[in-house]
Parts: sequence; structure tokens; C-alpha cells
Amino acid sequence: MSESIERVGAARDTLRRYWAGRRTLLLVQTFNATVGTTMRELASFGAEVRGVVTANPPGHDAPEVPHVHVCGSLSTAEFDQWLQDPPPDFTRWLDELDPRREWTFLGTTFTHTSEVCGRRVHGWRRPEWARLEDKTVIDGLWRQVGVPAPRHVVSDVDDPRIPAFVRELDNGAGVVLAMDSTNGFVGDAKGLRWVRTAGELGTALEACRTSANRLRVAEFVPGVPCSVLGMVLADGVAVFDPLEIVTLRDRTRAGLVFCGSSTHWRPDGEQLRHYTRLAGEELAASVGYRGLFSVDGILGADGFVATELNPRHASGLGLRAGWPEFPLYSFQRGVQEGLRGLFDLGHRHVEAAFRAVVRETPSLAVRVPAPGASGDGRFVTGTGQIVDYRVAGGAAWLDRVSPPAPGGVVGPAAAEVATALGAGALTSFRDDYPEEQP
Repeated sequence: MSESIERVGAARDTLRRYWAGRRTLLLVQTFNATVGTTMRELASFGAEVRGVVTANPPGHDAPEVPHVHVCGSLSTAEFDQWLQDPPPDFTRWLDELDPRREWTFLGTTFTHTSEVCGRRVHGWRRPEWARLEDKTVIDGLWRQVGVPAPRHVVSDVDDPRIPAFVRELDNGAGVVLAMDSTNGFVGDAKGLRWVRTAGELGTALEACRTSANRLRVAEFVPGVPCSVLGMVLADGVAVFDPLEIVTLRDRTRAGLVFCGSSTHWRPDGEQLRHYTRLAGEELAASVGYRGLFSVDGILGADGFVATELNPRHASGLGLRAGWPEFPLYSFQRGVQEGLRGLFDLGHRHVEAAFRAVVRETPSLAVRVPAPGASGDGRFVTGTGQIVDYRVAGGAAWLDRVSPPAPGGVVGPAAAEVATALGAGALTSFRDDYPEEQP
């Protein structure tokens, strides 16, 4: 195991050789303190961050950089389109700074162009990769490789048969409407609607019509929302351990509330990892994919069903808690680009190193809505778990849940904390089949 960690850790040397002396402009959707992590990574490799091109005005905590260009107030999809055909004033601004066109752009997760104004974009995502994030097309891949999925129908958002589809698919807990990617990225449960009644269906369809052309109507499957991350490398697919996606339910408003992820969960994950490896192998074979991806779904009483594929740097791996000095962001971008010394590291070494670190240092990245909270605190759940939390911006970040629940799940405790802090009657998977969940 130490050999794998040592070999993967040597990726820093490869990144230093690539970035040393490069002048760089960062492309960011939101320019705030979190961009500082990327800036520090690049600086540690000898790169010089000359400026930031941001889709939205900088936050009050944005790091200092020599130059900033604000595009306006653009969505993720709008920013991507803007970069593919930037206006003349931006071209002039850029040419004054870099008349010899030597600087390198570092793309966002959702940058789908290989160059901007004649300058190379490092870490751009190929459009054929992005297409597979659409929840209305991914089921073709599931069928091809043998990954189970919920019963579903894909239709136009105005299809008059949708009410009949809902009645057919409702197994007693309702259905989930998943929007297509008409207007770009719709992650973190933003593109989902939980529907239980005819009245909720009408409201949900009205909301979907403003953002989507097509919908996937699927049965609601009770269970633990979860994700398995993998990484496509030159010699195979590294697959990591399943993690819990903490998604709570608002029964009053039929809403799904994404709260983050936890690597404390310990299911029997080999079947989930097998499905993820199959998906990664198909990504590599069909669209030449490279880098991180995730298979998301539900682990219920009858096993796992996949609901979406994220062919990009998805959140939740939890590596930073145990290996804070490892430059995962830069590593992922380099693997996407197929850099020697990164893409050819060996999938078995990457898999062994990452799994060992995360299992040794499980972590939480969970925040729940807390409109009634006035300060940091401690909460005791109905089962006697102690939850320490800190409050910021109307949300409570869970720092510790002790003792761990059976299997390490966090969702039930998160639901209790959110409800106690004024978020309404939020529930988790545990309220469906408490006898059968891990």
C-alpha cells in the first residue's frame, strides 16, 4: 500500500515539470476564497497566476490577483458559450496582457472549448463526454453494460401521457422527474422533482417547462442515495469506495434537499464498484474518456439502481481530509489531458492509494438548512448520537456524529438536526424501511 501512495504522490513532480514557469489565467464560475486552493496548488508547481476570468462579480473574499475580467452575471452554460465566442473588448484586454499569446487558461469543470482567443485551455471537457451527464440519455449506457436502473419513461416535457406514466410507475412512494440538460448543468438535486400527487405533478411540470425539453419519469426507489467515484486511466479504471450522498426530503413541499456527502458509510460495496468499473470501461471505449467520473444511484432493500452518471470531477471523494497536500484538482486536469506521468500512473496504484487514505480518514462534507440557528452547538438525536455543528450563512455544517450509526450512515442524524434547527419536517431514507437499511 505504501508503494502505491509513494508512486501516486510522485504526481507532484510531473505537475511541477508541466506548470513551472507558465503564466496562467484561471476560468472560474464564482470568484471567491475557494479559488485560493487552486491558486496555491499552481504556485507550488512554479506557475504564475496572472489573472482570473470570472462569470460573476468577485466575492468579498476573493484572493488578490494582478488582473480580473468579469463577464457579467452568467450561468454555467452561458459562461461556457461566452468563452467559445468572447466579445471584442475581452480579446483586446487579453491581447494587451499577453500580446504573444503564450499564456495558458485553466478551464472550469464545465469548459467545453479547447482554446480561448487562440490560447490553449488546459483541462477542458470534451462535449461528447458532457452529453452523458444528461439524465434522459444515460439509461442507454446502463442497458449496454448491464447496470440496473429504476423503471422509467423518457418523454417530452409537454407529453400528455405523463400523468399515465406516473400512475404506472408509482410504487406507492411517488415518482422522480429528472430534467434533461437543455440549459446546462443541473446537479445537486436542482434538476429533480419528487412527485406524489396529481397536484404536485402539475406544479412540477410547470417548473420543468422553463428549464427542460425532455424528462425522465422514474419510480421513486427508497434507499440510501449514494455515489461511487472512479477514474479512467491508460491501463484501466480505478474504482473507489461508495460514499453516502446526504439528500433529505421535505415531505410538506415534496422537495429533495441535497446536503453533501460522507465517507463514513460502510456498505458491502463490491457490486457497486463492479458496476462503476463497467461504466468507466464503456466511457473509455465509446468516447475516449479520461479522468474522474461518478455513478450515482440508490442502494435499497432490493439492491442498487443507477440514476445518473457524472463524467467529470464530481465531489465527495474525501481525499483531502487524509491527504491534504495531494493536488487532486491539478491531478485530475492533467489526467484529462492525458499527461505522461499522470494518465499512465497505473489504475491499481491510484485505486489502492486513494482507497487506503479515505478509509483511514473518513470525513463529512454535510451542511443542512438551519434557518432557526443562532450559533454553533451540539444536538442529541433520538438514538443518542451526539452531533456537533457550526452555523454559517443559514446552514449548519456537521463536524462530528458520534457514535456512528450502524453502517456509518449520516442521513438520519442530518435530518433530525435540520428539523430541530427550523428547516421543517425533513426526513431521510431511514424513514422508509428502517428494518432493511444498512
